[in-house]
Amino acid sequence: MRILIAFNNYADIPTGGERNVVLAEEKLLREHGHEVLIWERSNRELQQMSPFGKFKALWQVTYSPELKAEAGRIIESFKPDIFHLHNYWLRMTPSVFEAACQRKIPVVHTLHNFRMICPGTQLMHRGKPCEDCLKDGHFIRCLLRHCFLGGGRLKTFLSWRLYREIRRRGFFKREVNAFIALTEFSRQKFIQGGLPADKIYVKPNFLSDPLKEYPHLVRREAGGYGAVFIGRLSSEKGVTELVRAWKGCDYPLEVIGQGALESTLRQMKIPRVSFTGGLSHEEALRRLSGSAFLIFPSVWYETFGLTMIEAMALEKPVLASRLGGREYIVPEGKAGILYDPFKSGELESGIRKMIHLSTAEKEKMGDYGRKYYLENFTPEVNYQKLMEIYERAAADAGV
Repeated sequence: MRILIAFNNYADIPTGGERNVVLAEEKLLREHGHEVLIWERSNRELQQMSPFGKFKALWQVTYSPELKAEAGRIIESFKPDIFHLHNYWLRMTPSVFEAACQRKIPVVHTLHNFRMICPGTQLMHRGKPCEDCLKDGHFIRCLLRHCFLGGGRLKTFLSWRLYREIRRRGFFKREVNAFIALTEFSRQKFIQGGLPADKIYVKPNFLSDPLKEYPHLVRREAGGYGAVFIGRLSSEKGVTELVRAWKGCDYPLEVIGQGALESTLRQMKIPRVSFTGGLSHEEALRRLSGSAFLIFPSVWYETFGLTMIEAMALEKPVLASRLGGREYIVPEGKAGILYDPFKSGELESGIRKMIHLSTAEKEKMGDYGRKYYLENFTPEVNYQKLMEIYERAAADAGV
């Protein structure tokens, strides 16, 4: 099978979670004998454009004849059996769907965020999950509220224009043969938002076994010691609430990552909280493997959270906010503890519970998490699900 993978990279995240998923799927498909071509564009291209070129590109955020033509040329040259698109914001545009559809190539689209049903992409408002627009369909409020996280009003307006086009085109029900949601929770939200239920399939992200990929990692280190946060230091990740909750806690917390809040968090000078900045993936896993547990305090739904899978693969319990699809990723009470991030004192209570678990209790959770990872999130399990989705997409396209 020949698979064309299309991906639009974000300007501010040269190597982010979505791109890591793309590269992991490419490797997985190649290992199973498929021919794979990655077609990648980047929003960084805007920085090199003339003022007129930039204006034209931004105006064409909903539809670009040039990108559609480029997609057509690549399809005709590579002759794929499947066109798998991971992200089209904002250079690629949804016009590439049409290029594949017109050439009768089955189209699969992985839904890494909620852009298809929310102009703000995250179903958030003022730091909390928000479903107002899903309930009444008045998506103009996203424009009025300035819901595009991390972007100026121009990006908010462009995202709103794009969403208006998505609705006008009927969520690309004709052009896309199969959508991939990362959890059942996300699938239900997309159905609620208007996507066709019979075309949305659940396939989580996956992870190569770190204990095989990095055999030198310490497996348990007698239960480990200290808590670890791994992720982008931004408001939606809940890291500010986590650091504040650590005040007065006589137990080490290591914050691994970088982002806009790093300086502010360091200035808080909370005892027993240390910051590493950005680390290599291997080094982050090494520190996780020597810890007692991982904390995943995100305050938005998120479509997935790969660090939770990494922790379970390394036999580490997880303390996570009970939002979005977390309950489908971390079995509560078995592989970790979930808490309500918006209920006063719950985070602090969860931290105390995790710290005071005995070594035997931590190891029991670690064992269950490892078993759950092996049953649900390995490359082998994921490959079978991906092939089934490709086959259903081909059947829907009539090829």
